[in-house]
Amino acid sequence: FAFYSADGINWHCYDEKNPIFKYEPRKFGGHMLDSQNTVFYSEYEKCYVMYLRVWRTADGLKGLRSFAKSVSKDFKNWSEPELLQVNQPGEHLYVSTLAPYPRAPQYYIGMPTRYFGNRGSATDVTLIFSRHGKGIQRPTSTAWIKPGLAPDRWLNRSNYMAWQIIEHTPEELIFYHGPQQ
Repeated sequence: FAFYSADGINWHCYDEKNPIFKYEPRKFGGHMLDSQNTVFYSEYEKCYVMYLRVWRTADGLKGLRSFAKSVSKDFKNWSEPELLQVNQPGEHLYVSTLAPYPRAPQYYIGMPTRYFGNRGSATDVTLIFSRHGKGIQRPTSTAWIKPGLAPDRWLNRSNYMAWQIIEHTPEELIFYHGPQQ
């Protein structure tokens, strides 16, 4: 469902009977739209862009968490989600966090959480890029942000990035990283 607000405090649903995006677990391998999905208006693509969590990889493997892309000109009618080629073999990716890079909005940067069920549901963060919203590139197949030395960072789903890099000053970009609460 879509919500809107004039002041960022009081929110209203566009249409309480009809969601703007349909939940189709059979088509996408299981649960979808059940985590941090991102939506933004792309100045470069001249449309709204949604990156959503699905349970099917681009090569058709079911049972692996991944994400897909859907676009809309009016925020009400969305394209069929396109599965993205981003997972390494056997890899679960929880959320994409893809968003326009503040200093070059034709580039999207994401810091997806990788999930390891065989390691007590531990998580780490990798790095991805998309140029012009076409395809996904990964500079490394390993973690960009590792759990580190603190034991609590190795617990179930303990490493997540907040959505979007923020331009704090002309010289400084910031992002937020922390455990799921």
